[in-house]
Amino acid sequence: METIEWLHYDSFSNQPNKGNPAGVVFLEYSLPLQQQQRIAKIINFNETVFITHSTCADFKFKFFAPSSEMDFCGHALLAGAVAILDKKKTLKNSLSIETNVGIVSITISKNKQVTMTQKEPLFTKFSGSISDIADLLSIKITDIDNSFPIVYGNTGTWTLIVPIKHLSSFKEMTPLTKQFPKILTEFPASSIHPICLETRSQEADMYSRHFSGAYTGAIEDAVTGSAAGVMGAYYSTYISEQKNNEFIQLHMEQGYELKREGIVLVNLLKQNDIFTVSITGTATFVTSSHISI
Repeated sequence: METIEWLHYDSFSNQPNKGNPAGVVFLEYSLPLQQQQRIAKIINFNETVFITHSTCADFKFKFFAPSSEMDFCGHALLAGAVAILDKKKTLKNSLSIETNVGIVSITISKNKQVTMTQKEPLFTKFSGSISDIADLLSIKITDIDNSFPIVYGNTGTWTLIVPIKHLSSFKEMTPLTKQFPKILTEFPASSIHPICLETRSQEADMYSRHFSGAYTGAIEDAVTGSAAGVMGAYYSTYISEQKNNEFIQLHMEQGYELKREGIVLVNLLKQNDIFTVSITGTATFVTSSHISI
């Protein structure tokens, strides 16, 4: 029986057992998607990335939650990028990564800070009931901040941005994950990303939690990359409108409820009313193990 090595990295943290865990698997040969899915289920992190050769980029990344393939995952991409550096798979510090949502450009600094460019953000209005959203999160409707809209956002995958008035509401949240598709009818596979302008630390600009989509086999991500990009674009679109030709960087805080806190830096450049969104963070190697296939 053959074994395959997998690596455990914690993203958006410079210390083990903080931030968001991700599995990383380097494949030296083709492996059927069904086997990749099985491996991801055994690893049982919210996302595992499989790294292979690409014919159109430096590397090809495939992302799997325990129950389904994901088109894109920011924290797993970051973990994979640092693993490439650790394993000395390339000497380049600027890389192109093939994903299901297209080619993603990343740069890696000497201190393992990874900056990845995301897709241009898209927003779509949520047309359902605010009361239903409160029920999905097990909070009161009065906890939701109706000063700002509830919208779906996408810089790689869809998530529903839900503005919350106060930080204290976040510890009360218990997602009714199986009910998501009944309420999120525009995008039934969407995750939910409640956000808040109150933060725990002075350097942070926003606070959030991230509840995984109903079909992923996961419940919550500790610290999220792709959703942080959406969150930043939401801030610059709906909360404090960003001027053309202006660059801003936002500190996004997450993970305290899971005792895996971390910070994501979101970089936003607006030119001709179009956002260029990138996120910056690091990842820390924790351990390696093997799985029989």
